[in-house]
Amino acid sequence: MDRRTLLGAAAAIPVAPALATASEDDWAKIAAQYDVTRKTVQLEHGNWGMMAKPVLAAYRAHVERVNRDTSFYARREMPGEIEAIRARVAATLGVATGELAFTRNATEAMRALILGYNKLRPGDAVLYADLTMIQCRPAWSRSRPGAGWR
Repeated sequence: MDRRTLLGAAAAIPVAPALATASEDDWAKIAAQYDVTRKTVQLEHGNWGMMAKPVLAAYRAHVERVNRDTSFYARREMPGEIEAIRARVAATLGVATGELAFTRNATEAMRALILGYNKLRPGDAVLYADLTMIQCRPAWSRSRPGAGWR
């Protein structure tokens, strides 16, 4: 399966139609799931995105478990749990489990993609907007010596 087909499968998950027909009451219920500050209007979530209250509660419970069970959990139980989650996501998207990779954040994901890209040759250049994540720029030159980035 190629990336375009994968993204198409993700778009077919039944959330999108529900959002397209959501009423003001529906959006109010969604908004109530977030503890939003009124001091600022946050338009940039690339650095730190807000979690909905149920997600934050689950996150806190997981952090407490990791803190309690420490390295035993990380070495013995967590890998199996991650693989089970990967299998569920793959089944939902209709792709093979091996086609999914979990990363810790967007920077790690972008760097993994860049470092795995094998079509650039010495003398090629990569163009990007000045809004590109600056942490990813050096990966282009490290992954392909001789290929520049501008």
